[in-house]
Amino acid sequence: MLAAMLSLIPSLEAAPAGAPVVRVGAADPLLWTPQVLTSDLSRTLQPWNEAGRLVRLHVVVSDPAAAALAWQSLAESFPMGGNGPAITIVETALPEGARFAVDATLVPRPGHAPVEGSRVLAPGPRLFVSGQAEKGDGTLAGATRATLQSLEKSLLHAGSNKERVVQVKAFFSPMGEAATVRNEVARFFGDQTPPLVLTEWGSPLIEIEVVASAPEAPAESPILEFLTPPGMTTPTVYCRMARVNRGGLLFLGGIYGEGINPETEVRFVLEQLKTRSEMSGSDLEHLIKATYYVSSDGTSKALNLLRPEYYDPLRPPAASKSSVTGVGLPGQAIVLDMIAVEKPR
Repeated sequence: MLAAMLSLIPSLEAAPAGAPVVRVGAADPLLWTPQVLTSDLSRTLQPWNEAGRLVRLHVVVSDPAAAALAWQSLAESFPMGGNGPAITIVETALPEGARFAVDATLVPRPGHAPVEGSRVLAPGPRLFVSGQAEKGDGTLAGATRATLQSLEKSLLHAGSNKERVVQVKAFFSPMGEAATVRNEVARFFGDQTPPLVLTEWGSPLIEIEVVASAPEAPAESPILEFLTPPGMTTPTVYCRMARVNRGGLLFLGGIYGEGINPETEVRFVLEQLKTRSEMSGSDLEHLIKATYYVSSDGTSKALNLLRPEYYDPLRPPAASKSSVTGVGLPGQAIVLDMIAVEKPR
């Protein structure tokens, strides 16, 4: 029914492949894969498809031609508006001369062998921590260490810990120093290193976000809580941490803009977000985690300008914003990847 309703609004299907919204039940576990460098997307996705139901795909490509090939491949497997995953493609530098890097979230099939290097986020409270950035000693290694230590303090404040982390996502520059980031993450987590996703961005040093499980919350707790660790400010366009205590999740991917200037393009994206979330049983006050990819300074500034019009300053989602070379479609300068929770009924 949801797919049929969404198909009535062409603007909701701006991405050339995949589903506008994918729902995951409150009782469903979620498996987070590591990022895989590949030259063949279909071959890489095959074991993931066999392991469960794909709900989100995040693809990084090295150049516009690779983006076109990625969309073509994904459209063959997951026709636009169908029952496939929510898909987001961005263009930026990749390590080791690769053309594609892909990671996924899926609902694992009972009894199926786990995907190598993956982590399962069990049903129950889930914690999404916004990107944090610490300078450390000014080197990439030192900044990575300091940021991971800061994230650990945030996790502990929310009743979680680093052993509960199921994904680490790092935005850093330059991609040529990816090994430095990998080594510091492995040193910090030890034998329990979770899946790691690397994305080069246009800012100095590094920002890191994490997804983790959290202990059970009291029965009277709200569905969604917005948390600020001690010593940090409380922003009005994003929250430091979003804790989901219960409820089904909604994955919204590939939300692209349309317009003659950055402001109209960003407003189009935010209007789509409002429509998709409301049609899916959520709203702008139940957004959990946003990732904004922008490829122009004007678009980045417009996003900062317009978010206060759409978000309740007491209930904005956790978020990261990354400046990238491209957002997967020609002529576009922004794409939004969002996770939301269903509203209470």
